[in-house]
Amino acid sequence: MKKEELVNHLRSLKETTSGTNLEDIIGSKQNWTIASELSGGNVNFTYVMEGEEGKSVIVKHSMPYIKILEDWKLDTCRSGFEVDHLLYTQERTPEHVPQIYHYDKEKAIIVMKHVKNALTMRQSMLKEQQLDDAANHVATFLANSLFFSSDLALSIDKKYNLLQKYAGNYQLVAITDQVIMSEPYIKGCPNNSWDEVHNQLVDTIQNNMNLKNIIRQLRERFRNHPQALCHGDAHTGSILVTTPEQGKHQTYFIDPEFCFFGPMGFDIGLFVGNTLISIIVNQHKHNKLTYNTLLSDFWMVFETTFSKLMDTSAPEEANISNIYTDKKAWLKNFMNDLFIDTLAFAGCAMVRRIIGVASCLDMNVFGDQELKQRQMAERKVMQIGEQLIENYQSKSLTSMEDVMNLLK
Repeated sequence: MKKEELVNHLRSLKETTSGTNLEDIIGSKQNWTIASELSGGNVNFTYVMEGEEGKSVIVKHSMPYIKILEDWKLDTCRSGFEVDHLLYTQERTPEHVPQIYHYDKEKAIIVMKHVKNALTMRQSMLKEQQLDDAANHVATFLANSLFFSSDLALSIDKKYNLLQKYAGNYQLVAITDQVIMSEPYIKGCPNNSWDEVHNQLVDTIQNNMNLKNIIRQLRERFRNHPQALCHGDAHTGSILVTTPEQGKHQTYFIDPEFCFFGPMGFDIGLFVGNTLISIIVNQHKHNKLTYNTLLSDFWMVFETTFSKLMDTSAPEEANISNIYTDKKAWLKNFMNDLFIDTLAFAGCAMVRRIIGVASCLDMNVFGDQELKQRQMAERKVMQIGEQLIENYQSKSLTSMEDVMNLLK
């Protein structure tokens, strides 16, 4: 659907699915127009639709193919799963999810709040902006979204009803499995690409049988461990951070069309891995290590929030204290296992950004005269990623401080 057709379709609406009158949000429909297309997304088309006096909403349109690869066909039902995830997480953390005004299932159109004066967290990091609030917000969102969709909070019937609801998003899960958990480790895969200066390192990674055995374990865990409802694409490009108001940021999670039931560590790992990429890029761009405590602070808030939810929000049926007398010890073991999962999936996220089909947008900060710095950053991303994956077996990294020490 072309831009003008989108606008005319929205003008023709008698009512929205949320009951909100769009004219109350952005003014008279006669003044509606697509002002710009937002870049960064690989799958869907996302536009800013403006009305009167600079008021605007986001219009997201899913086509029956991937935006950047029209030959790669994809069912438009993915937009429905995105809306479902946004509405589900909005119940728990409304301050971190943009409001949905309308969803048209037939046309695969979503209209939602336009978060203004915001950058993605990736962009904010590359500008070296202060992000303590944002890291805490991310931890709060992930702790709540993962806890409340797991069997730590849900009865068996409610958990399996949710599983059934999101099982239909298998096409997007298959893409994630393909581009993150499989292709980067396959020699000769046509979707892979990298700077030829890295040929030897890529060859080493793709011939590392111990690493590939761990990847097989992680892939099995990704596919067969429906622990909680994951965002599925929780990298720093799917997190919006506003300009601070009265010294504080607002933080929003967007674009959960890849949502699925999987291991909690996958969502957390995508955030950690992509955060590490930005830190490494800054390190080689500016010759200094930034955000030294961001991940440590993030994990502390996540662990504290998750533990508190276990104490205060677990229903009687799900409460592990009914089974295990030492709840504190059980929770410690749970968080230790989750940390190991998190680092391993973070490593997968890092390796795929350099070897896999999706380019590493962070690297675009390097100019033509900074090719050597870019190559050094790419190499370090792959090396750290490999170490984090192998930690799934060695378990030698036990804190985010240990992870940051790898960068020094």
